[in-house]
Amino acid sequence: LDTNEMFETLKSSGLTSDQSDIILNLIKSQIISNWKKKVDEFVPKTDLENEHYLFEAARAELRVEINSSRDSHLHELINGLNFLQRDSNLVHNELNQHYIKSKNKVVILVNNYKNENSLLQKEIKNLILDLATKINSKLISEFKFNAESLRWAFTRRGIFSILLVAVS
Repeated sequence: LDTNEMFETLKSSGLTSDQSDIILNLIKSQIISNWKKKVDEFVPKTDLENEHYLFEAARAELRVEINSSRDSHLHELINGLNFLQRDSNLVHNELNQHYIKSKNKVVILVNNYKNENSLLQKEIKNLILDLATKINSKLISEFKFNAESLRWAFTRRGIFSILLVAVS
C-alpha cells in the first residue's frame, strides 16, 4: 500500500493535509486490525473479498461525499459571487445615474449663467446705446444752440456794422 500516493490523491481531490492524514490513519488502523484478524483466524478468502468490497464501497462513498461537499461549497461561492456582482452592478448604475444627474445640473447651471450673462450684456449694450443717444442728442442740441447763437451774434454785429457804416 503506497500511503504517499494515496495521501497525494486525497489532497488533489480537495482535502486538506490534516483530513488526508486522518483518513490514512483510519485506513491504516483498519488494515492492521483486519490483517490481525485474518492472521489470527485464518479467514477464508470470501471474508477477505467481503472486506475488500466494504473498503471499496466506503472509499467510493467517501469520494462521493467529498465531491458533493466540494460541489456544494463551489455553488455557495458562485452564489456569493453572483450576489456581489449584482450589488456591484447596482452601485455602478447608481453612480452612473448620479453622474448623469450632476452633469445635467452643471450643464443647466452653465446655460443659465450664459443666459444671465447674455441678458446682462444686452442690458449693458442698451444702456450704452441710450447713453450714446443722450450724449449725441445733447451734443447736437448744444451745437445747434451755439451755432444759432453765433448766427444771431453775427447777424446783430452785421446789422450793427451796417448801421454804423450808414451813420458814419
